[in-house]
Amino acid sequence: MKLVWIVILVIVAGYAGSYFVFSKNRLPAAIRDIFLTGWEFFLVGAAVGPGGFNLIESGQLEQLNPFIALG
Repeated sequence: MKLVWIVILVIVAGYAGSYFVFSKNRLPAAIRDIFLTGWEFFLVGAAVGPGGFNLIESGQLEQLNPFIALG
């Protein structure tokens, strides 16, 4: 079940990134650059990985191989 929440978190991060980059409201340059370069996915990955909250275990990481191949 944690894996489903992680996938949902990545989808929400992608949606938020596209919303903030293409919205008419201008964000500060530093935040806008984070979304333009795709760093939000690295930040989410660091937060849910072993260096952060350790939500993804090694067995679950192997289950994500189809998503990694699509990336």
